[in-house]
Amino acid sequence: MNLLAVFELCFGSILWAFSFVATTWCLESFSPAYIVGLRFLISFLISFVLFHVIPRRKIDFETIKIALIPSILLSLLMIFTAWGQKYTTATNSSFITCLYVLYVPLFEKFVSKKQIPNIYWLFILIGLSGSALICNLQHFNLNSGDILVAIGSLFAGAQIFWFGLVAKKIKSGFVFNTWQSFLSMLLPMFYAIGFEKPPTHVTEKAWWGLIIMSIGSTLIGFALQVRAQKKISASTASIIYQIESPIAAIFAYFLLKERLSHSQLLGAALIFAAALGASFFSSRQFKNTDVRMT
Repeated sequence: MNLLAVFELCFGSILWAFSFVATTWCLESFSPAYIVGLRFLISFLISFVLFHVIPRRKIDFETIKIALIPSILLSLLMIFTAWGQKYTTATNSSFITCLYVLYVPLFEKFVSKKQIPNIYWLFILIGLSGSALICNLQHFNLNSGDILVAIGSLFAGAQIFWFGLVAKKIKSGFVFNTWQSFLSMLLPMFYAIGFEKPPTHVTEKAWWGLIIMSIGSTLIGFALQVRAQKKISASTASIIYQIESPIAAIFAYFLLKERLSHSQLLGAALIFAAALGASFFSSRQFKNTDVRMT
């Protein structure tokens, strides 16, 4: 096992986990579209400057072409997640997003016509039951934010599925992430400029949240993902990615003072268990699927 790759994935998962808290901070001043657009814009500008610092880097139009569809799906994932966090907690968002692990093999089955193990349907049932608990559906208290995050997790599954199809064509994680940031920035920024008012006052927390997401979660985290998954098996990577949700819950507990009820804790545990189980079994069935946590 490549220990460096394991460390890179763990570090990337921690950065992604903190992005749920950072998004909550950003929502103090920015709309969801501005958060996502500015996040990718800052990441792209820093990366583009590094083109002139790191030797032998050049504009690769083939990489831009490969990054197009994953970038669109990624921007939609981020928009729905940030939008949902306006109405739900960072803890809920992190665990509901975790459901994307269940969706990837479904895309494999219905798009690539691959078979999935029968036990996988059990994991889907467990995951959905956990979502019902964490969203308080037992009290018929359906939160619109939870629904938006759940929609975002579908885009996450689609992005992961497509990324798995093109991963072997990626020559450089740095170059790919540069153009992924540029393309992912376009849709939310056009929408924000055209339909939303710019922020009139930006809090210090909002600035810090935006900077942390731009540099940590986007610039560093996504580049580490591409780099590490060239050296480590998908099964190991998918297991490591599952640490994002509990770490996000810990960050939210200490920094946002968020608390879960007993039923929500059970729901979080069920989602986490379903994701782990799905990771083990899908890694045997879908050798070419790369898995990432947002």
